Amino acid sequence: MACGALMHIVAFKVDPPVGNVDCWNWAGFEYHLCCTTYDGVRPDFCFSSEAYSFSRCCRSTKRSAAIHVSLPLVPAPARPCVSSHCQRKCVGAPASFYESPPAWIREAPTPSPLICDGIPIYPLTYSIPRELVAECIPPKFTDFALTWPTDMTTYLFDDAESSSLSFSEYFRMYREALFAVTARKSGDDAARHTEILASGSIPLMPDVWFVNNYSMAHHHKGLLKAACGLPGVGLGVLNQKNFNVTAYLSLAQNLLSWTRHRLTTLAIAEYFLDVLGISRFDQQKQREAVAELSSIPLVARPIVIPRFRLLFLLPDQLETMPITSFMLLHGLREALGDESVVDYPLRSEVYEQPGRPTG
Repeated sequence: MACGALMHIVAFKVDPPVGNVDCWNWAGFEYHLCCTTYDGVRPDFCFSSEAYSFSRCCRSTKRSAAIHVSLPLVPAPARPCVSSHCQRKCVGAPASFYESPPAWIREAPTPSPLICDGIPIYPLTYSIPRELVAECIPPKFTDFALTWPTDMTTYLFDDAESSSLSFSEYFRMYREALFAVTARKSGDDAARHTEILASGSIPLMPDVWFVNNYSMAHHHKGLLKAACGLPGVGLGVLNQKNFNVTAYLSLAQNLLSWTRHRLTTLAIAEYFLDVLGISRFDQQKQREAVAELSSIPLVARPIVIPRFRLLFLLPDQLETMPITSFMLLHGLREALGDESVVDYPLRSEVYEQPGRPTG
């Protein structure tokens, strides 16, 4: 691969059966006609009965009952949670299955750099905070997630938690789906790939074979390709007769394990620090030193400088902060402690509270 050279362009259009396909069996009725102009209140010719309601047809997808009832359930760990978002069951393996990385993940090599004119360029990827990653495979209620790439009429969710289509509902949609379709955007990588994986859903990425070797370098592309070969699985359609529950569970559990141990902000930060020559042992010692210092009241705190500090420089000319930079900063603060990382200039929009944590 030439450094910085455009090698090829591949155009790939996903033409999905959007919404609940069980609602669109009669001529003249389909998602874009019935769901994108309906206001949810007034009567509409598309929704003449409860069997064909706006909620069932436009805010959900098909549920293949024979598949869903065959998924084994075990108890999930009790956690403080908002009642409507509590997860009390795990599909397949319990949460303890995912706590430690298995040997195949521990032994998998980390991404190699691209060498440009003798300079190594190490890849990053879209990562996600650990608290947003499912502890185990959540119970499933739909075959496919409602959101489909390239179809803007399905981009329904926003950042306002007061909204009925909030950030939390966005992740619930993915958690409740067996599968979610994703595709490359302006580049091969996209935050959506990781959000689907973190939700314990299997991403179907029909153009994964076109991903460059140095793109999505932290993903397990072999597992992503395997998803497209699962028996009984098509793009937006499941064949209940051919669907193999055992194969589904095996792949879903492997993908979630990989995500929990290789795609979190902490995991990417640890990779970043490894490249800088800061060992995992030194990272642990730094965290312990910062934790000990932080436990002392500020007025009584001795003037102690952490073993080292990392200066994280951010672009200050961009209206929005690049998400990969934000996620790396999040991971570095988790890996080393707040006292160890100084980000400049301050981008207050990435912090929950005004200002920044000590550091």
